[in-house]
Amino acid sequence: MLLFSDAFLPIAALFPFQFAGDLLKIASWTLAYLMIAKARTRLYIATELGFSAFFVLLVMALTPSFGVKGAAIAHAVNYGTYLLLMLALYRKGRLG
Repeated sequence: MLLFSDAFLPIAALFPFQFAGDLLKIASWTLAYLMIAKARTRLYIATELGFSAFFVLLVMALTPSFGVKGAAIAHAVNYGTYLLLMLALYRKGRLG
């Protein structure tokens, strides 16, 4: 209420999912940039393209049930899954 006017109230329900997605995105990109540093460019491009397509599929699946909120949920789920993949690749030694 301190930062936004009343015009933002209808989208206030999207903020928690957007914030969670952004937090997961930053955490996953921190690990993903290790791929670039280790010259794993093909793996980086493949994961980015794959998760971009996954995001579109999530939006298409969640929007009919949740409306616009489904897109925000898809953002959080997509980057949560991306972080899990980055952690798995890191543990297998493919990133570091």
